[in-house]
Amino acid sequence: MYYKIVSGGQIVDVCDGLTFVRWQKKNELFLTCDNEEDADGIISSDGSTIYLLEGAEQVGDLKYAHYAEIDEETYNSLREQLIENGMLDDPKEDPPAAEEGGNTEPSEPVAKSEERQLIESLQAQVDMLTECILEMSELVYV
Repeated sequence: MYYKIVSGGQIVDVCDGLTFVRWQKKNELFLTCDNEEDADGIISSDGSTIYLLEGAEQVGDLKYAHYAEIDEETYNSLREQLIENGMLDDPKEDPPAAEEGGNTEPSEPVAKSEERQLIESLQAQVDMLTECILEMSELVYV
């Protein structure tokens, strides 16, 4: 079975199976569990993030999310889009209400993950440094 994980009105991950976790207060850690009834959260497909399920007690600064079953074709399509763009708006979610005050700053149609933004900024730096080296080598070898 395939699932999409939606948090804050955006698709943040797709999984080919769900791993449920429950919060153990005594030791202040998450433990895996077998079913949703005992679960407080789910783990992302890469294991790097835990999303709390609706109705669970807040733990740290973890975000709440819900999941929905999807077919394999949708899974593959969403997975490619997530790798390319980061998070995606969930078309089944209501769009957030527009803020009053005339915000004229353009917003991106798809929010990019922090890692994706970092990669893009580092790539821009590498491109600029490459141009500098090429210009310097022209002066040295002429």
